[in-house]
Parts: sequence; structure tokens; C-alpha cells
Amino acid sequence: MADQDRKHILIADDSPTMRAFLSRVLAREPRFRVLHAVSDGTMVIDAVQAGGVDALVLDVEMPRLNGLEALDRIREINPKLPVVMFSAHTGRGSRAAIAALASGADDLVTKPSVDVPGRDREIVGEELLAKLRALLFDGTRLSNKRTDQISREMLEVRRAISASPGVLALAASTGGPSAIETVLGGLPEELPVPIVIAQHMPGGFTAHLAERLDGRVAPPVVEAQQGSALEAGHVYIAPGDHHLRVLRHGGRDYLELSAERTRSGVMPSADVLFRSVADVFGPRATAVVLTGMGRDGLAGARAVRRVGGVVIAQDESTSTVWGMPGQVVGAGLANDVLPLPSIADALLSRLAVVQRSGTRRSA
Repeated sequence: MADQDRKHILIADDSPTMRAFLSRVLAREPRFRVLHAVSDGTMVIDAVQAGGVDALVLDVEMPRLNGLEALDRIREINPKLPVVMFSAHTGRGSRAAIAALASGADDLVTKPSVDVPGRDREIVGEELLAKLRALLFDGTRLSNKRTDQISREMLEVRRAISASPGVLALAASTGGPSAIETVLGGLPEELPVPIVIAQHMPGGFTAHLAERLDGRVAPPVVEAQQGSALEAGHVYIAPGDHHLRVLRHGGRDYLELSAERTRSGVMPSADVLFRSVADVFGPRATAVVLTGMGRDGLAGARAVRRVGGVVIAQDESTSTVWGMPGQVVGAGLANDVLPLPSIADALLSRLAVVQRSGTRRSA
């Protein structure tokens, strides 16, 4: 393959060992070429300004200018440059990585420590390649269905919209943290229903995501805990290393966490969450499929529709990767396909909630 046909990747990490590891990983994909491998944020800015960078793998903690500071500058230079954060699994590193995702980074991969077994390092490498491929070569489109055919199907399923929701279930992957913040940021504090969320993210990061969102949106946000009661007006985010289900017993709705393997291979799984709300809430289940790579959420959306619930998908133009929502739309399962800024209003309309000004909670 000619060099001009490859995607040029910039690696930024202060560890020579990690730079070498990333270079070896990227060499597996013939469509990629490592353009530069640099050690601090100021070098990243220089390389991006020089041009020719198609994607960036960015360490969070670096000297002179850290990853979060560098990202702010990068977004001024190139707002659409695909950026995957490469973060250590530490409190400070994971908190900074969540801030980076909310500030415009597209995805996150957990940096393996030097003593991680080779097989686990290979898993990290394949995860990084998959995310870069999705960002640079996203081929998930409407496949065999023509857009006008899907539009007709949307008209049909909109007529089937059922009773007022009893729960809102959101799912996202690549680009999800900022998309979730946009949706929750458009909702008032006093919602009549609970919200449950499955965001594809490694364990240890979702607690910081919940913490960040809780300080920036009106409804209270927490990381879900085993056995917690499901309360209206509260937002529950699945821990990164567990699936989240809603269960009902004795008239009480509560949360269950589990760590079993699923066919999709992702954890937490949108399919697991959506199926559970379909089982418990039936036609009062509403599922929202936001930006993300892969097919997770497709089977769960089908379960929600089967019981008469409602499915909303983010549209292609506002999605970082139109994989998860694109699959749902392509299967004719979406009651509505909406741009991200319109989703909160659509949910409020279904809930018959009037949005008031100043809905954010006071500190």
C-alpha cells in the first residue's frame, strides 16, 4: 500500500517502552503508519500544527504539557481530529481521562502496566486497533436498506409509540461521555422516572464519570451499586467491569450487577440492560442508543420494541461513530432518529415534563 493511502497516526507517551509497544501494535494494521512518536504535550502540539496527522493516541500524564492540556490546544487547531486517550488505571489518571473524554477525546484505552502478561497486552493492542479503525474507517452504514425505505419504516414505528415511560435506559460507546452529558444536561432535576446507563468503559473509570456528571447536570448521578433501589429522578451508571440489570421483586425495583461473559464481549452491555428494562417495564421502557462502535444494543433494542417500548437512536451526523445507533436504525427498530441536541427535548416531551430554566442543581 502506498504511503499516501495510509492513515498517519501520532503517538504521544512519555514512556519509551509504551511508545515502542504502541508502534508495534499499529504496525499490525497495514492501513496505518506511525507518523511520529513523541514524549510530551508540547511536541504533540507542534506535530499537529505541522499537519498530516490523521489520528492521535494521547497519554494522559506527560511532562511539560499533559494530555488534557494538550487536548484543549488540539481542539483549537483541529476540532475533528480523532483522539484516543491512553490512560493508566490510577485515580489521577482515570479522573483526567474522563475529563478528556468530556472535553472532546473520542475514546479511551487503558494503558497496560509493564508487568501485565503478554496475552493481556495483546488484548489492549487489539482494543486500540479496533477503536482507531472505527474512527478512521467506519464502514457501519445503512447497508442494504435505502434511506427512503428506512424513513417509511420510521413513520410506521412512530405510530406505535406507547404509554408514558417508566424508565429511561441509555447506552453509548465511542464518543459516549460527552453525548451522555449533553442528554442529561437537557433534563431537569425532578424527573418522574429513573435513568440507567451502560457506557462502554473500563472498570475504575465509570466512578469518575459519574462523579463528573453529578457535578455538571441537574439529576443526581451515581455509579450503580448492587441491590440499590431504583429511584425516580436519579441516574445510575453501570460500573465498567459489570453488567447492569433492573429487577423487580415484591413491587420493588432494584439494581443487579453481574460479570458473566456475553456474546457481544463488551461489559457493561447495552443488550443486558435493555433486555432487563423490557422485562420489568414492558411498554413503559424507553431505550436511547447513542454514538458508539459495534452492535451492542441491537438485540436489546429488539427486546424493547417487542414488548411495545420505544427506541430512540442518535443520528449519523452527530455521532462520533454511527455503529450502535446505525445498527438499530438499519434494522428498522428506532421509533425516532434524532440529532444529539434534540434527544433530551424528545424525552421530556414523552414524559410530559416542562423544562424550566436553571435546572442544574446548586453546588
